[in-house]
Amino acid sequence: GARDAGRGAAAVESIVAAHPSAAGRIELLELDTTDDASVAAAAQRVEPLWGLVNNAGVGFGRTIADTLAPNYYGAKRVCEHFLPLVVDGGRVANIGSASAPNFVARLAEDDRTFFCSADTTLEMLEAKLETYAAAPDYEGVAYGLSKASLHVLTMNLQKQYPDLLVNTCSPGYVLTDLTAGMGASKTPEQSNCHVAPLHLLFGDDV
Repeated sequence: GARDAGRGAAAVESIVAAHPSAAGRIELLELDTTDDASVAAAAQRVEPLWGLVNNAGVGFGRTIADTLAPNYYGAKRVCEHFLPLVVDGGRVANIGSASAPNFVARLAEDDRTFFCSADTTLEMLEAKLETYAAAPDYEGVAYGLSKASLHVLTMNLQKQYPDLLVNTCSPGYVLTDLTAGMGASKTPEQSNCHVAPLHLLFGDDV
């Protein structure tokens, strides 16, 4: 799926050019994870799925609210519409970040427990997120907070969908639009960023 149809089509073309056997097996699904109508319409175009990867998101330098919109609420929205389409035994891979544990490690003990506990409900989480979003992000926690919230979402989905394998993984620090100018040097093609998500989708020992 892609928010930008042009970039999405270019991505499909590049994959088919590199792997001709993918022709006819990969197609663009246009959707904006921050728009409920867009996600709902995209879900109606999809047949039963084996797996779902939540990779859409934004990086640093935004407000807490603007960061949470795609990174947490967008992933939640996609799951709400698409997980009913995933067959029993299917997989969900939410793309996290090392920024999540780095954020949690700096919290007070009660808050560390909050973000790591399977007992934390999404209602409890979103009440806390409203408090975070109401204040200026002087400490630059928006991105780490959003990825820690994604982990809480993952734990809740594990309980809600016991017949699915739902996990979060970090692809590693690679050079993308999100990390440009921040010291990352290897492009996705040069890195092993694909290994963890693919293992979560297709590995026999997940």
